Amino acid sequence: MIEPETMASVRIIGSRNSIDAVITELHKTGVIEIRDLSAEIKKFEGAIEQDSPLAKFEPVSKQLVKLRGIESILPKTKKTAKIEASEENALEEAEAIDERTPFEWHNELENTKKQLEALKTELETAKKLCAFDTDFSKLESKHLTFFIGTIPARHFEEAKKKLKKIKNAETVARKTPDGETAVIVAVENSQSVEAMQALSAHAFNRITVPQGVNRPQALLAELHAKTHELEKKRIELESKITEYAENNYAKIKSLVKALETQAERAGITTNFVRTKNLFVLEGWVKEKEYHKLKLHLKQAAGESVIVEKVKVKGQAPTSLNNPSMVANFEDLATFVSLPKSNEFDPTMLYAFTFPIIYGMMLGDIAYGAVVLLLGLALWLKASGPIKRFGFVLVPCGVWSIIWGAIFGEALGFEFHAVISRVENVPMLLGLAIATGALHLLLGFTLGFFKEIKHNNTKHAAAKLAWAAVIISIGVLALFSSSQTAMIGAAAMLVASIAVIGWGEGLMGLVEIPGLIGNILSYMRIAAVGLASIALAVILNQFTPDFSMGIIAIPMTILFVGGHAFNIFLGIFEPFVQGSRLHFVEFYMKFYEGGGKPFTPFSVKKSK
Repeated sequence: MIEPETMASVRIIGSRNSIDAVITELHKTGVIEIRDLSAEIKKFEGAIEQDSPLAKFEPVSKQLVKLRGIESILPKTKKTAKIEASEENALEEAEAIDERTPFEWHNELENTKKQLEALKTELETAKKLCAFDTDFSKLESKHLTFFIGTIPARHFEEAKKKLKKIKNAETVARKTPDGETAVIVAVENSQSVEAMQALSAHAFNRITVPQGVNRPQALLAELHAKTHELEKKRIELESKITEYAENNYAKIKSLVKALETQAERAGITTNFVRTKNLFVLEGWVKEKEYHKLKLHLKQAAGESVIVEKVKVKGQAPTSLNNPSMVANFEDLATFVSLPKSNEFDPTMLYAFTFPIIYGMMLGDIAYGAVVLLLGLALWLKASGPIKRFGFVLVPCGVWSIIWGAIFGEALGFEFHAVISRVENVPMLLGLAIATGALHLLLGFTLGFFKEIKHNNTKHAAAKLAWAAVIISIGVLALFSSSQTAMIGAAAMLVASIAVIGWGEGLMGLVEIPGLIGNILSYMRIAAVGLASIALAVILNQFTPDFSMGIIAIPMTILFVGGHAFNIFLGIFEPFVQGSRLHFVEFYMKFYEGGGKPFTPFSVKKSK
């Protein structure tokens, strides 16, 4: 559990006539991550070449494109039952589906919608023109220019004053249904520029009268008739498409899934190499599933396939191995980087230490209860990452309640406390520093075992020496009155520094002062907690007193809203600071990261 799954590199060699059976079995079993061998052809002996996709890849891909296109234009409907298409017959069934009819309907529907949109604009124009009972075909003259349009009602009077100053200008105005003022302005051609400037200065929106329009009321009736016909056509087309979807959507979706499976299988062979009669593939499999892989391939292809373990250069992919409860912490524990397959997985340790540190920061019974209830609600009701986050909040809430009892705090109100954060800040800081020292000791211990595992004796000794430095500093700080303890601690400190210099060289010696900074960094545990309690104490000054009458209302709002905000900060800030302490201070002592996730070749689960 504290280490990722042990991975084995395997090579599979088989005859060409068994390749379909082998690929299908690998895909169904879903235990192997297939490596791309195209760049490593030289490592194999004999006349070999990169393999190509299976023959069915092209027709399957063609049908996939067609069906995905149809699927994209069909509305989803709840009236269709789920259908599981047969993989064997999926290609033939897909080829039998005619794509022309649904696409013809779809294109015609889109064109109809565009026409309706254009008619909508024409209708708006016609409605504005209907303010005038005028034959617009007669508004033509060699000597006059006509301006037809709308002006916001609030600007009309100002525009009218300016138009009156123009010689021989005539203005007719009417109210439009939307509250604007429709105007027809007639001016001599020589005054057209001046008139246009006067109108434009007052948000004039010019309307171009359609060709052939006499009276706008007739145009409006004609447009309404066209709209009615197009709406009828739109409804008929949507009905046809919906009916088609109800009869075919589930089948098409199922065929897409089946063809995607076939396409993935047919295309994976580009990662293989081949000879005239054989194919070769390599990949990673969990050590515990190696024999399962061999058994399944023997059942599928008999003696025509050979499976063997091989040694390869490069890092194996990482598959974490945590119990389901601890796995809920993986998103946070590996947020910065996934562990490599040959190093420790920090998830188990994170799941244990993070809630404790989180609880120390929040340290309030009432706030902790809110976090606990929120976590339970998300865990029981949500799904995916939110559900896992909810589970993480549960132990964080529990530890917040435990530390709240120790600190004697609830909503910022103090009662009998084992350690008072407000009255005994030095002890609180000492507790935070001691927590940091223990946390780092655990990190260096893990670093020691990691180096031993990798046969790095010098670095392993240096990790123990770092731990000894922390112990020495602790003894010097706590037992300064004991001469024997001081001498022993000083001797241990000098010896530890010497071992660090031997194991890690000059760079290790340079980092020794930084260790003090690492430990002191844990003082943020106390700082975050004190900030939260300080805000809660201030808010408690506004505890509502209903004997004060109406003044109690804003006090209640401030009290409740302030504590809600403080709870939000109480949830958020410990997550940020607690994670930082793990990623920056704790992980650096044993963790390298940079792992690549294990992605087995397997059938995708339905969404």
